[in-house]
Amino acid sequence: MALYGIMVSGLAVVLGLGGGGWIPAAFWFILLWIYVGLPWLGIRRIETAARERHIAIAEAEAEGASTRELDELEARVQRYRKARIRPMRLGSFARIPVLFSVALPVLLNLFQPYVEKWLGN
Repeated sequence: MALYGIMVSGLAVVLGLGGGGWIPAAFWFILLWIYVGLPWLGIRRIETAARERHIAIAEAEAEGASTRELDELEARVQRYRKARIRPMRLGSFARIPVLFSVALPVLLNLFQPYVEKWLGN
Protein backbone atom coordinates (compact mmCIF):
# COMPACT_ATOMS: atom_id res chain seq x y z
CA MET A 1 0.00 0.00 0.00
CA ALA A 2 2.93 2.32 0.69
CA LEU A 3 4.31 1.87 -2.83
CA TYR A 4 0.87 2.37 -4.31
CA GLY A 5 0.45 5.55 -2.27
CA ILE A 6 3.76 6.87 -3.60
CA MET A 7 2.71 5.99 -7.16
CA VAL A 8 -0.61 7.79 -6.69
CA SER A 9 1.28 10.80 -5.36
CA GLY A 10 3.42 10.85 -8.50
CA LEU A 11 0.33 10.63 -10.69
CA ALA A 12 -1.34 13.43 -8.76
CA VAL A 13 1.70 15.67 -9.32
CA VAL A 14 1.98 14.82 -13.01
CA LEU A 15 -1.74 15.06 -13.81
CA GLY A 16 -2.52 17.97 -11.50
CA LEU A 17 -5.77 18.51 -9.67
CA GLY A 18 -7.52 20.10 -12.62
CA GLY A 19 -6.21 17.44 -15.00
CA GLY A 20 -7.60 14.44 -13.16
CA GLY A 21 -5.03 13.93 -10.41
CA TRP A 22 -7.88 13.38 -7.99
CA ILE A 23 -9.02 10.22 -9.85
CA PRO A 24 -6.06 7.99 -8.84
CA ALA A 25 -6.17 9.48 -5.35
CA ALA A 26 -9.88 8.65 -4.99
CA PHE A 27 -9.28 5.13 -6.32
CA TRP A 28 -6.44 4.74 -3.83
CA PHE A 29 -8.67 5.80 -0.92
CA ILE A 30 -11.29 3.25 -1.97
CA LEU A 31 -8.66 0.50 -2.13
CA LEU A 32 -7.23 1.58 1.22
CA TRP A 33 -10.62 1.09 2.88
CA ILE A 34 -11.12 -2.25 1.13
CA TYR A 35 -7.69 -3.58 2.13
CA VAL A 36 -7.53 -2.09 5.63
CA GLY A 37 -10.96 -0.96 6.81
CA LEU A 38 -13.07 -3.99 5.95
CA PRO A 39 -10.67 -6.56 7.46
CA TRP A 40 -10.41 -4.42 10.60
CA LEU A 41 -14.21 -4.40 10.94
CA GLY A 42 -14.31 -8.17 10.44
CA ILE A 43 -11.65 -8.71 13.09
CA ARG A 44 -13.58 -6.55 15.57
CA ARG A 45 -16.69 -8.66 14.94
CA ILE A 46 -14.74 -11.91 15.46
CA GLU A 47 -13.17 -10.48 18.61
CA THR A 48 -16.56 -9.57 20.08
CA ALA A 49 -18.07 -12.97 19.29
CA ALA A 50 -15.08 -14.82 20.78
CA ARG A 51 -15.16 -12.69 23.92
CA GLU A 52 -18.89 -13.30 24.43
CA ARG A 53 -18.50 -17.03 23.83
CA HIS A 54 -15.66 -17.39 26.34
CA ILE A 55 -17.50 -15.34 28.97
CA ALA A 56 -20.63 -17.46 28.49
CA ILE A 57 -18.57 -20.64 28.94
CA ALA A 58 -17.01 -19.24 32.12
CA GLU A 59 -20.44 -18.27 33.47
CA ALA A 60 -21.72 -21.79 32.75
CA GLU A 61 -18.76 -23.23 34.67
CA ALA A 62 -19.57 -20.95 37.60
CA GLU A 63 -22.75 -22.85 38.46
CA GLY A 64 -21.98 -25.23 41.30
CA ALA A 65 -18.38 -24.03 41.66
CA SER A 66 -16.62 -23.43 44.95
CA THR A 67 -15.57 -19.98 46.16
CA ARG A 68 -11.98 -20.51 45.04
CA GLU A 69 -13.10 -21.67 41.59
CA LEU A 70 -15.40 -18.63 41.36
CA ASP A 71 -12.44 -16.34 42.05
CA GLU A 72 -10.44 -18.05 39.30
CA LEU A 73 -13.37 -17.80 36.90
CA GLU A 74 -13.79 -14.10 37.72
CA ALA A 75 -10.11 -13.54 36.95
CA ARG A 76 -10.54 -15.39 33.64
CA VAL A 77 -13.58 -13.29 32.75
CA GLN A 78 -11.60 -10.11 33.47
CA ARG A 79 -8.80 -11.33 31.18
CA TYR A 80 -11.35 -12.11 28.46
CA ARG A 81 -12.82 -8.62 28.72
CA LYS A 82 -9.37 -7.00 28.39
CA ALA A 83 -8.12 -9.27 25.59
CA ARG A 84 -7.67 -7.72 22.14
CA ILE A 85 -7.06 -9.36 18.77
CA ARG A 86 -4.68 -7.23 16.74
CA PRO A 87 -3.25 -9.12 13.76
CA MET A 88 -3.07 -5.91 11.73
CA ARG A 89 -1.04 -4.05 14.34
CA LEU A 90 2.07 -2.48 12.88
CA GLY A 91 5.41 -2.27 14.56
CA SER A 92 6.87 1.18 15.10
CA PHE A 93 9.16 0.87 12.06
CA ALA A 94 6.31 -0.25 9.77
CA ARG A 95 4.14 2.71 10.75
CA ILE A 96 6.42 5.20 8.99
CA PRO A 97 5.84 4.00 5.37
CA VAL A 98 2.13 3.46 6.01
CA LEU A 99 1.74 6.97 7.41
CA PHE A 100 3.82 8.31 4.52
CA SER A 101 1.67 6.50 1.96
CA VAL A 102 -1.53 7.84 3.50
CA ALA A 103 -0.36 11.41 4.06
CA LEU A 104 1.57 12.05 0.85
CA PRO A 105 -1.31 11.75 -1.68
CA VAL A 106 -3.54 13.82 0.58
CA LEU A 107 -0.96 16.57 1.09
CA LEU A 108 0.01 16.69 -2.58
CA ASN A 109 -3.59 17.03 -3.68
CA LEU A 110 -4.31 19.68 -1.04
CA PHE A 111 -1.26 21.83 -1.68
CA GLN A 112 -0.86 21.37 -5.44
CA PRO A 113 -2.74 24.56 -6.41
CA TYR A 114 -0.48 26.59 -4.13
CA VAL A 115 2.67 24.91 -5.47
CA GLU A 116 1.54 25.56 -9.06
CA LYS A 117 1.05 29.26 -8.25
CA TRP A 118 4.42 29.37 -6.50
CA LEU A 119 6.18 27.77 -9.48
CA GLY A 120 4.28 30.06 -11.87
CA ASN A 121 2.53 27.30 -13.82
